[in-house]
Amino acid sequence: MIVLAAQLVGVPLAGASSAAKPPAPTIDSAPPNPSYSASATFAFSDSALAVTFRCRLDGSSFSLCLSPKTYSGLADGKHAFSVKAVDALLNESDPTSYTWTVDTKSPLVTLGDKPPALTNQTTASFSFSSNKSGSTFQCSLDGAKLSGCTSPRAYTGLGDGSHTFAVRATAAGKTGPKTQYTWVVDTVAPDTAITSAPPASSTSGSAGFTFSSTEDGSTFVCRLDEGGIAPCTSPNGYDGLGDGNHTFRVQAVDAAGNADLSPVAYSWLISGVGPSRADTAPPGNVRSLTRSVGYRVLRLAWNRPPDADFDHVQVYVATSPKSPPRTLVYTGAGRRYVNKRFKNGLYYRYAVLSYDHAGNASPGKRVVVPPSVLLRSPRNGALVRTPPRLKWAAVPGARYYNVQLYHGRPKVLSAWPQIATLGVKRRWVYGGRRFNLRRGNYVWYVWPGFGPRSKAHYGQLLGQGTFRVR
Repeated sequence: MIVLAAQLVGVPLAGASSAAKPPAPTIDSAPPNPSYSASATFAFSDSALAVTFRCRLDGSSFSLCLSPKTYSGLADGKHAFSVKAVDALLNESDPTSYTWTVDTKSPLVTLGDKPPALTNQTTASFSFSSNKSGSTFQCSLDGAKLSGCTSPRAYTGLGDGSHTFAVRATAAGKTGPKTQYTWVVDTVAPDTAITSAPPASSTSGSAGFTFSSTEDGSTFVCRLDEGGIAPCTSPNGYDGLGDGNHTFRVQAVDAAGNADLSPVAYSWLISGVGPSRADTAPPGNVRSLTRSVGYRVLRLAWNRPPDADFDHVQVYVATSPKSPPRTLVYTGAGRRYVNKRFKNGLYYRYAVLSYDHAGNASPGKRVVVPPSVLLRSPRNGALVRTPPRLKWAAVPGARYYNVQLYHGRPKVLSAWPQIATLGVKRRWVYGGRRFNLRRGNYVWYVWPGFGPRSKAHYGQLLGQGTFRVR
């Protein structure tokens, strides 16, 4: 007990060296430098056993602390954090220090609407806002020079590959750091290969297939004879097939939603097994398929087919006009599908297939949701001879809208009506320049705005459409 008490008060045991220092601790995480937050959190560790820590901020004294250690209410300017390790004999290590600068005056940009991290869409929409009122913005795409911009911002005609959007704000003479977002555009469909199959002439009612894709992370859909598609994995097999010619098809779908436009097929002949013992008759399609589109939500509804052996429904989607619907988004026996993360202003094509108990699929019913579905007038692609009145679906809670009009590549108009309509005039002024409603093709975009106009808080793109002036 006497020895234990000596240890507790820090008296070294006989033969122990009180001068030996433990290893200096390691700071595992710290705030960035500069930091735009008045709070800072540090995580630290040490390789020694039975160690405690003492921390110090700026000129204060060292005091007992635990990892992680958080400080709040920091003033703007330079700060220094130091931490020591203390062993069981109360020997202290050398301090490990970190210095950084706090800057809460520079404006910070927060992104709102942005494209998915991986997409096959060649357009992108961004909305952004600053924590400082009265901010102006500069934007850049793919490392180009920053130039003046306003929120929201749309880009079209993007090529395949990685893209980076950057934006920074300036307010009260101070320019903040760049906020960046990187995403990948992939419009290239994978190629599918069948790597093993039954012989061209077979005497077996069973057949097995293996297959692969040129893109890692691909999923597959398979089809036997005249049935509908069904999700499948390699290897995939069938039993109970009868005499006659049969055809197996398989199609790869990459992670961006691109489907192989030429599904690979293999045909073979079965003889000597008699009639088919498998149920290969597909059920009927769902009936009365309807769509309902609102802001950030899509609903599909249908009635089940009358087949007694109906089992379930699967819903597939494509987000590119070049690709058939092959990305599975719903499986169930219900009568509706709801997507509450729907991205307005983009292209969607859905296919609803019904399946029986044997897994046979119907050909499916399809419905298209164009990017202009919530733009009421003029209809997409319309030919107009007089200045059009632009109309769109009102968004609940929106206090204003931003409407942008492009004639070719240049933006020729940006307006902020408080109601869901805007009359385009024959002549107008935008950005200090005069414009006329000239012949040619126009593209228009609409974003809803929420809260005070001075905050410039925009939601996701509501829709995009085109019209032609003659």
